[in-house]
Amino acid sequence: MIASWRPGREIRYHTSLNEALANPAPLVLALDGGVFPFRGALERLLSEVQKPGVSLAYSSYETDSGTVEALPFNGDITERFPFGPLRAYLSERLIPTGAERFRFAWEYHARLALEEQGLFPSAIPEPLYFHAPDLLPRPDLREYLDSRQCQSGPDLAESFAYLRYPPEADAEFREAFYAMLRRRGAFLEDLEPERTFPPGKGENEVMASVLIPVRNRESFIAQAIESALSQDFEDYEVIVVDNASEDRTRDVVRGFRDPRLRLIENPPGSIAFALNAGLRAARGKYILQLDSDDAYTPETVSRMVSFMEENLGCGLAISYYQLTDENMNPLPDGVVKHLEYDRNNILRCEGAGAVRCWRKEVLLEIGGFDEEFGNYGEDYDAVLKVSERYEVCRVHKVLYFYRRHQGSQDAVQSKAERLNAKTRIRLRALERRKKLVQNRGNKRNTEGA
Repeated sequence: MIASWRPGREIRYHTSLNEALANPAPLVLALDGGVFPFRGALERLLSEVQKPGVSLAYSSYETDSGTVEALPFNGDITERFPFGPLRAYLSERLIPTGAERFRFAWEYHARLALEEQGLFPSAIPEPLYFHAPDLLPRPDLREYLDSRQCQSGPDLAESFAYLRYPPEADAEFREAFYAMLRRRGAFLEDLEPERTFPPGKGENEVMASVLIPVRNRESFIAQAIESALSQDFEDYEVIVVDNASEDRTRDVVRGFRDPRLRLIENPPGSIAFALNAGLRAARGKYILQLDSDDAYTPETVSRMVSFMEENLGCGLAISYYQLTDENMNPLPDGVVKHLEYDRNNILRCEGAGAVRCWRKEVLLEIGGFDEEFGNYGEDYDAVLKVSERYEVCRVHKVLYFYRRHQGSQDAVQSKAERLNAKTRIRLRALERRKKLVQNRGNKRNTEGA
């Protein structure tokens, strides 16, 4: 929903950004359903967004469950930073961006364009509004809103569900993102891989190593190992790297009597630390990851190895995965394909999928897994680095089961920690890509001279 406001007037609602910008009001508001600004909130937003260097203003807000604090903006280059359901813009700063040509991605395009002018989002720590997306008709809630002199208006009752982009919206967000990459000199055109790889394996190699990093997973580790050892493939090994578990995890691993299975007993460390220890010990030409609470299908290793042997320019291949509950029951609509992947769009997306099958020499070439992102984002960082040098290929089949449960790594990391890690990874990738584009441009100029 789009609105505009000037001091001393009521909020005015519009059907498009174009209509809002044609209205002579200094403040443009983007708001979701169920937003009720407190008394003085719009004046506070206008004051903030008028400051030098500010592109948009957003604030903490209250809900029926408590206060949601505004996170400081961290440089996120995706459209998904949690600004909250009310964002305020200065109309005179929006107009030059040309954002009105977008229906779905106007805020995203405007924010990226304004950043390039040195203008950035600004968080207001105090709550400025109440958000009730379902607008429950409760007397105590209405009494509370009235006591805060909340301002409401038409269409505020609209409730927005979790965003699942329709094709036209996805196309707009891609367009805005790709335009930003081109403006900043970081868009990677389709490139030939730096090299191709010979088929077959070397002396003392096996075709594949399955790496399972683990800490305190006695309830799940056996199922992960069983799935890894129950493959319709022979020439591979399974390496469990335990980061000083304090439960019975190591005992469970030792209970398997299979010569293909090895246990590395690490001191305390991160997931990336464990993966790198496994990488150093691995004899496989290919490295496949398996989280200690997830599982493979019986054909995972054979399918991935066969694909890589046939696609010699791929540095990494990734399959589809099935989301499951804690008991490994498939969730409805739970097949994740990540068909949105390309070497540029991956910089905007949350991940590339699973199972991941890497060429070991490519992983070593990029320095393994960055331990700065030890427990979150280390694999995403590696995917970005590989995509800058080689093809990242897709195997169009479900070969991995991803278990959702309260103790999963994604669940125990805070929202801010996850957001900040991914943003650091993306910003570093952006700088690498600028250098790649510049170097390749210099090379073409030299060759053409």
